This record gives sequence, C-alpha cells and structure tokens, in this order.
Amino acid sequence: MENPEYEIIHRYSEFSETLKTIAVYNILRDQIDEDEKVEELKSVSQKNKLSSEKESLIDREIENCRSFDKLLGQSERVRKLKREIYCVKDSNCKVLICGESGTGKSLIAHILHETGLYKDKHLVSVNVGALQKDLIESTLFGSVKGAFTDAVDRKGLMSLADGGTLFLDEIAELPVSCQPKLLRAIEEGVYRKVGSDKEEKVSCRFIFATNQNLKDLVRKKLFREDLYYRIVEFCINVPTLNERKDDILLLAEHFLSEANSKSTLEKKYFSNEAKEKLLEYSWPGNIRELKAAVNVSTIYSQNRKIMPEDIQFI
Repeated sequence: MENPEYEIIHRYSEFSETLKTIAVYNILRDQIDEDEKVEELKSVSQKNKLSSEKESLIDREIENCRSFDKLLGQSERVRKLKREIYCVKDSNCKVLICGESGTGKSLIAHILHETGLYKDKHLVSVNVGALQKDLIESTLFGSVKGAFTDAVDRKGLMSLADGGTLFLDEIAELPVSCQPKLLRAIEEGVYRKVGSDKEEKVSCRFIFATNQNLKDLVRKKLFREDLYYRIVEFCINVPTLNERKDDILLLAEHFLSEANSKSTLEKKYFSNEAKEKLLEYSWPGNIRELKAAVNVSTIYSQNRKIMPEDIQFI
C-alpha cells in the first residue's frame, strides 16, 4: 500500500507542474496578442500614412488648378469637397450634387466641367425647376413642327450638349412623365424629339443637382427608382455654411472686396463686433444669404467701418 503522504506530495507536484504550464501558456498567449496588436497598429499607421500622402498629393494638384480657386474656403469640409471633385473630374460617371439652396452646387458643376474630360467642349446648363412644366420635355429633347400647338422644329438641350456636358439643376422637379425618356438617354444614349419617331443619338457627360432628398421622393413615387440609381453613381454632398464656420469671414471679406471694387466710395471694412455677429449667425440661406448681407451692409454703413447694426439678416 502506497504511503498517503507520498501520494499527496506526488499529486501536488503534478498540480504544480500544471499550474506552471498554464502560466507559461498565458504568458506566451499574452505576448502573441501583444505582438499582433503591435503589427495591427503598424498596419493602420502605414495605411494612414499612405492615405495622408495621397491627400497631400491631391491637395497640391488642386492648388495648381485655377478652377478650384473659385471654391473659396480653407476649412476641412471644403478641402474634402475639393478632393471629391478632383477624384471624379476625369471620370465619365454620372454625378449628383446634393445640398441646400445657396451652398454653391452650380459652381461645383462648372468646376467639374472645366477640369474634366470635356473641358474643351461646351457646357449646357438648365434649372429644371425654372422651366414651364408643359415645356420641359420639348426644352430637353427638342420638338418637330406640329407636335403640339405652336410647336416648331428645334433642337433640345440634349442635342446642344452632345459631345460636352449637360448639367440639370433641380433634377427633382423633372416630371415623372419625362423621367423614362431621360433614363433611356442616359442608359442607351438615344432619345426622340417630341412628336418624332426618329431616334437621335447623344453622348455627353451628365451632372445633376438637387436640394431635395431624392430617396424620399422615390418612396413617395415622385421619382423613379431606376433613374435615381442611374444618376447617383457618384454623389457629392455640399456642406451648409453653418457646417463650415471657419470659412465665414474669408467669404465675407471676399464679398466685401467685390462690393468695394464696384463702388466709387471709400473702401469699407468690418469692425471686430461686426465680424462676431457674422460668426454667431446660423445662415439658413447659406452663401447666397451671406453675400446679400455683406452687400446690404455696405449700403447701411455711414462710414468706412461696418458696424453690427449695419448687418441685416433676411
């Protein structure tokens, strides 16, 4: 019969060895985990470095392109916006520019054209919301004589834009009845004039803009889903002025300089208090409202210095 004390010592020795093994395993596992974390951090750091280097290269290219100077601003939101424009400018994909009224969507469309594949061709631009509802189709696609009352043979904007760029602002205002025709022109490059059975060909770059939520319009059956997915191949979201407050004074000074250059009076400037008022306001009308406020302030001010009371908000 084995000695009980020997049995206890033997089992304790085995247990002790097991604990040592577990401890060694935990140490090795922790070291492996730590090594993996270090490698992961190195990988993330390297990716961030490459991304930063790429952004720096793009920023330098943008600085050397005069067309981008029209998009005033030094905030990070504007730098990001310029990079997006730069990345898509040489592509032939359809671009949808989304943003509130007065944020500069039309300006962005012009920059895309001026710096893109069709910069040496013509840009045809139209605000769909400004057209008469019953004339939208004939304005876009043209018409033949007798197609409707007073109709004459004429080219539409689609024909005029052939070989260049067609910019349709406020695309959400396009009647549902016209949307299948635009979809076919985009997808197949063909369309028909109003009253004609003859197919016309078109090859151009399409740029669209809207201040409405097209997804909501799709859900409400006010905008075709298939057309939506064709025009939103690349979407540029334009920030509001309130989202780029760092640019407010820069823009205000630019508009004031423009106003001064057109005036025969002494050059005016903002007081510090006036600048504070400009920064504190939320600007629901965005850049368009800021420009109007600056112009009006030069009228209200009785001397060279523009005071807070000279700045009127609509």
